Amino acid sequence: DLVAITFGFLDLVSIITAGLLDDVSIASLSKVVNQTHLKHADQIRLNDSRRIDEILSSVINIRPDLILISGGTDNGANKSVLRILEIILFCINHLPKDRPPEVIFAGNATLSKTIEEIEIKNGKISLVDNIRPTLEKENLTPARNKVNEINSQILNKKIPGFDYLSSYSRSNPTPFIQAIGNMSKFLSKLSNEKNSNILVLDFNKEMLLFAGSSQSELFLDVQENNLHLNPDKLVSTI
Repeated sequence: DLVAITFGFLDLVSIITAGLLDDVSIASLSKVVNQTHLKHADQIRLNDSRRIDEILSSVINIRPDLILISGGTDNGANKSVLRILEIILFCINHLPKDRPPEVIFAGNATLSKTIEEIEIKNGKISLVDNIRPTLEKENLTPARNKVNEINSQILNKKIPGFDYLSSYSRSNPTPFIQAIGNMSKFLSKLSNEKNSNILVLDFNKEMLLFAGSSQSELFLDVQENNLHLNPDKLVSTI
């Protein structure tokens, strides 16, 4: 009755994130990317130490498949959010026309109408709910779901047969790290202890996946498998 598809391709799709503050939007953007298998190729900040031409060179060299932008709580930091958007649009306009990146905005919701009117080369900006509607609250799911949707569309073009397999499922294929996360949440609900903590590790040839569930909070991370280089460092990280 139901077919679910997971995949473990690592770094086949590249993403650049852009935000304002390290401990607010930048931190939340990193969490979203850590819950995917995308290659986090660069991170652009409003207070970036690089000159605009250096940022442009980085974007041109990377030619990202996807750009995820956030910043500002709802109705907060309007001018700063528009400034980071201006930087990103400047970079996009200097990219080759044959493969423009997909762009997602997951920031200040009060700017939605303004952003909807922005035209970008050969595409448009997809809008989702703010990943940081307040300083205290994170809302990663809408951005993560949109990234999954676009990631699947890109993989359909990059991997022969991926679209054929995807057609058997009503939902988008799920990155394996998220499937592991769902399993850790499920295991935590099975525990008889009220505040049980669950840690799930998956080691394979290409990557290391970590999923932890603690007091209804989910922590996910995926890394390239460099276990053979420094196993002690990995153990200390865990």
